[in-house]
Amino acid sequence: MKINTKFLFTLLLMLGNFLSYAQLPSPEYYLRDSILNFKNDQFWGFKDFQSYYLSFIGEYQQAIKTMDEGQEARKPENLSSEDTAVFLSNYKAVDATEYIINRAKNKKVVMFNEAHNMPQQRAYFITLLQKLYNSGFRYLGMEALGYDSLLNQRAYPILGTGWLLTEPVMGNICREAIKIGFHVFSYEIDDNEAV
Repeated sequence: MKINTKFLFTLLLMLGNFLSYAQLPSPEYYLRDSILNFKNDQFWGFKDFQSYYLSFIGEYQQAIKTMDEGQEARKPENLSSEDTAVFLSNYKAVDATEYIINRAKNKKVVMFNEAHNMPQQRAYFITLLQKLYNSGFRYLGMEALGYDSLLNQRAYPILGTGWLLTEPVMGNICREAIKIGFHVFSYEIDDNEAV
């Protein structure tokens, strides 16, 4: 039985300003207080990046709080109780894993999104990898990767593999995917490439 080659893309969207993140300290591990003391309110999305760094060190509640602070100006109005009830009445709870795997069958491309400040979402994605591989997917494209020609041979990311991979769960996605048999590649535009 021939398995069709399928592409599995993770769509890891940065909510902040990509061009300005270089103004932040280099992508290393920082202590909580030093992250909260980063000073640069000159660009939109600065709180987003503080939130990402907090999540990298396991400060998940503070990461959510910091992201919320940055989102205040962009926050939509809350739905009324009545509107919420109407909205929810059109949906029913289902097993997410079963639903995703069933929907992925007979597809060539599946894309996932996650919030950079919530590694819990990436941890869930790791639980899908083997099932997706068993369904015929063989390639995992990640926005988070830089150019690292040796990643699949080495079977683990290094600091230069990509900024977001300094977050432990994101690094584990690469390790687990390669261990399972995926070919992991970047689809991020290089800073020197023309769009």
